[in-house]
Amino acid sequence: MANKQSNSPVVYEVANRELKTRRDYFAQIDKPVIGIEWENGIAVGAEIKPGQLLARIVWDDATKTPIVASSKCAGRIELINGQIKYEWLHLQPQLLLGLVAKKVVGPRKRTVSKKKGK
Repeated sequence: MANKQSNSPVVYEVANRELKTRRDYFAQIDKPVIGIEWENGIAVGAEIKPGQLLARIVWDDATKTPIVASSKCAGRIELINGQIKYEWLHLQPQLLLGLVAKKVVGPRKRTVSKKKGK
């Protein structure tokens, strides 16, 4: 059975709200990355939504590949990794950005008022 190749450079991990690079994508491309150019407005505190262009991967031959937020990648940016190890992209996933965790709201407490004298 042939290995399935990845056509996306990133994956969004819903459980920990992190956008990471895909090792298999960079291994199959087999050319060096020289940087990631973030789009204007992509900064800590900014809101992002699915389908939004977040950045572009810049390859050593000057070509660029877009990084787009996946269908579940939405929310406010908590961190952007400024220390991506480009030379390791084909060896291990690299964190690109993290989103603020959603607040978990539990059920409301019900109070029962007691009538006196009855």
